[in-house]
Amino acid sequence: MRHRVIAGMLIVAIGLGIGASMTMITVIHVMTKDPAPVISGSLFYPFVNASPPGWQGAGGESFTWADASNLLDAHRADRQAAMAGGRALISPPSGRSTPFYVSGHLVTAEFFGMFETPFVKGAGWTSQEDSDHDRVVVLNGELAKKLFGSANPVGEMLHLDNADYRIVGVLSNWHPQPLFYGGLSGDYAFGEGDQFFVPLQTALDQKMRIGGGMSCWGEDKDPHKGDQCGWLQFWVRLDSPKHRAEYLQFLNSYWSNQQQHGRMQRAANARLDPLMERLQHLNLVPDDVSRQLFLAQLFLIVCLLNAVGLLLAKFLQMAPQISIRRALGAKKRDILVQLMSEAALVGVLGGALGCALTAFGLNLIRGQPDRYAQLAHLDVGMLSLTIGLAIFSSLAAAVVPAWRACQIPPALELKLQ
Repeated sequence: MRHRVIAGMLIVAIGLGIGASMTMITVIHVMTKDPAPVISGSLFYPFVNASPPGWQGAGGESFTWADASNLLDAHRADRQAAMAGGRALISPPSGRSTPFYVSGHLVTAEFFGMFETPFVKGAGWTSQEDSDHDRVVVLNGELAKKLFGSANPVGEMLHLDNADYRIVGVLSNWHPQPLFYGGLSGDYAFGEGDQFFVPLQTALDQKMRIGGGMSCWGEDKDPHKGDQCGWLQFWVRLDSPKHRAEYLQFLNSYWSNQQQHGRMQRAANARLDPLMERLQHLNLVPDDVSRQLFLAQLFLIVCLLNAVGLLLAKFLQMAPQISIRRALGAKKRDILVQLMSEAALVGVLGGALGCALTAFGLNLIRGQPDRYAQLAHLDVGMLSLTIGLAIFSSLAAAVVPAWRACQIPPALELKLQ
């Protein structure tokens, strides 16, 4: 009976520690995972700093209209696109419902091909339509279904703010998490994502609402079209190491060339940030989440220390049985394997409890107002990690108690009996 009680306490201790720790590890996992695993190795965020020396304001890594336009016109990457967040008032067709606001992105034509966005109907617009400032729009799946139901909306007109746009494509609910291309940080990098995409130059012509912030270090008649304000994001796709080296050389040459025209007076220091490094730089994980992970790991350590004590008590209580087996010829190795196997079984049961507690903890997190909270789900990979961590933790906790139990002299224990 006492062995069962101790085993139950072990399972609870390991389950609590694993549940608390894996809840926070899962949250960190969904916030830092690769949002474009197939192509992330080819996606880069260039860095050229147009702000003057000594400028301490934000926006140094955002692009001015002048620099983004120059890089687009150069066509030196395999694909490239400039972009900024936007917001528009949508008037549903045929008065099906009242107008409502949605968030989207203002992008150039190669955005869709560069990020391999999944179209279910139609396609993106062309570079010529970009140049012609055509009023076209690509919808994400949820918005298309909300506005048109199951009908094909390609070719239909949609009223955004004060103008009509022709629908040219529909995406398959494409919402990469985190929203890496938006240049956002923290909580705003997660959530529902963009519901529409319109040409950048057309949006500027129509004075569409632009989000994401702007940082200016000088005066421009039109801040959105000048070279004194950073507000755009710019991504390139480079499909080989050779192209990356050539593009980095081009960026430094561009920086030097701009200096000859009186701009970009900082020392040339161009770089290409890979997608995952860019995400790390944006520091998407809030400080409170990191602190909670640290506390959860400390709690796991405390639970494992308690498990060590419980296993030691359990194995020492088994000293008479161990001594009898040793007297009958069993080797220390055999005894050690038996005890570690029992610990592994406890780990499996503790892991099962930990999975249940993790699911419960994630459900509580999803009830929080933070945007990232809705992404907290236990997938197959994290489920396997939970079980594996539980087994590893129980085996680690059992090493010292099992070794000590194997060192008890059989003769001494039998004599005491």
